[in-house]
Amino acid sequence: MERARRLVALDALRVVAAISVMMYHYSFDAHYHENISPLAYPWLDPIFRYGYLGVPLFFMISGFVILMSAEKATPKQFVASRCARLLPAFWVCCTISFFVHRFLANGFWPPSLDKYLASMTLTYKLVDQGPIDAVYWSLLVEIKFYALVWLCICFGQMRRVYGILAGWLLFTIANQFLKSDVIRLVFLTEYAQYFIGGCAMYLIWSRGLNFRRVALTMAALAVALWIEIGNVPGVVAWHNAPISRARVGILVIMFFATLFYLSIRHADMKRSKWLELAGAMSYPVYLLHLNSGVIIFRFLYGKMNVHLLYWGMTGAVVVLAWAVHRFVEKPVQPWMKGKILSLSLSHGLPRANTKSGLDAKG
Repeated sequence: MERARRLVALDALRVVAAISVMMYHYSFDAHYHENISPLAYPWLDPIFRYGYLGVPLFFMISGFVILMSAEKATPKQFVASRCARLLPAFWVCCTISFFVHRFLANGFWPPSLDKYLASMTLTYKLVDQGPIDAVYWSLLVEIKFYALVWLCICFGQMRRVYGILAGWLLFTIANQFLKSDVIRLVFLTEYAQYFIGGCAMYLIWSRGLNFRRVALTMAALAVALWIEIGNVPGVVAWHNAPISRARVGILVIMFFATLFYLSIRHADMKRSKWLELAGAMSYPVYLLHLNSGVIIFRFLYGKMNVHLLYWGMTGAVVVLAWAVHRFVEKPVQPWMKGKILSLSLSHGLPRANTKSGLDAKG
């Protein structure tokens, strides 16, 4: 029961992250960055110009949840669960975005079959194609994180997870000075502090408080503040609009403080089917909202009331996300997971070391 309530609490954070990112793009980013959207929404702009921090919040949640799912998983179970979670909604949302580009973009962000296929396979960087939707960059970050965790499972290193996380954080700090592209790409040193913070707080939730776990969490927070506040001038230049360093720092602290609180409390929220549904919908909302929303804004701007356009588009994304979850994710995820497990049993993905579970001291 505690674990179920804990996941409901994480659903609440997923909803916050998804709303923050969508409102950031609709209220601020898409208009201020090269005016790609004609729609400005000054009523929400002062609040949601900081909504880009919803993506790091997603990374923190991912660190918590992925370590939970990896704790007792074999390599094939981990691959199956991640593919089933990530791919069905992604493929459908990518296809929807392709058709929105094809029929409504009027030459803006012109689609091509090559771009669509490169996006569907997440190989668009390898073949020098832009993605169908700009938000896909974060999926590549997530997949790299999954790959690092998968390697730990394969080599039976989950019992050494604390040392691995601490070493990863040191790599992240070092690369702020080394500025190695190889280290940045392999070890995700722009965002590792959020994954590490989420993992550390999962260790607190599952194993209890101790000095090492709290110290790792605080170190991840310190690195997150250092990097995120240091990124503010680049964010300002991107939008040609002011961003407060103090507010960025406060929001990062709030994210860590909230997840830390949830990690040390084991009765934080009652189960809510509506909140669980909203949390499940946060992924398709994230996948669907950006490029398709901007194209619709460009297509309908000047033809209808700006408030009706803004909130109508927001509502349409939510309804479409519900449909993707209800009619794609719910039926396809268990089927895909079972298929991958049956294939891996036949073809032999690596087996985990039998001692790969987390060490109680971690």
